Amino acid sequence: MGSARSDFDAAVTAHLDAATLLRGAAADARDDNLQVKQLRERLSSQAARIGAAATELRLPAPRLSVESAPATPDVAAALGRAETAMQQADTALGNALRGVARASGKPVLLPDASPVLRAALVYFGLSLLAWVVQFALLAATDYQLSTAVGSLCGLPLLAFGGGVLILQTLGQPRGGEKIEYPVKLGAVICLAGLPVMWLILLVGFAILR
Repeated sequence: MGSARSDFDAAVTAHLDAATLLRGAAADARDDNLQVKQLRERLSSQAARIGAAATELRLPAPRLSVESAPATPDVAAALGRAETAMQQADTALGNALRGVARASGKPVLLPDASPVLRAALVYFGLSLLAWVVQFALLAATDYQLSTAVGSLCGLPLLAFGGGVLILQTLGQPRGGEKIEYPVKLGAVICLAGLPVMWLILLVGFAILR
């Protein structure tokens, strides 16, 4: 958002420069100057686009009016600089909107990760959490077999369901095409996660003895 804001500010600055130059040139130009008329129309259209962009970027509407402008001895040169400034404003405004479009195409959760990596990290993290919960339940119930069996069956399903929910909410972009995640990968990680973690723990205890 910072880059989009700086591009937007640059667009506003260039627009105001163009408005100042055009106002000064129009004061000394002939009433029938076609270039002045065309640039005024472009400036008005550009101001409308900047206002719409401010709404899209959720920024305060900028003040685009120019109260006064210095005298312009060379009308043609001033009009040329005004046109250049308008082109710079158009470029900066386009960059700002493209930056927002790119950002909206990424999910909130791990925006720079690939869909497979994002899914793997989510499911693995929830499996690890499920293992910690199971360990706590077993310790609280004096390692009863019913607790072990129940948690071993239920917690992986809860981890898998939680992973699906997270990926379908935080793992989806704010705009654009929906991301498809590998469901089978999540099922494998969640269903095999708890037994594998217990196996690693038992092997670790065996090695330390």
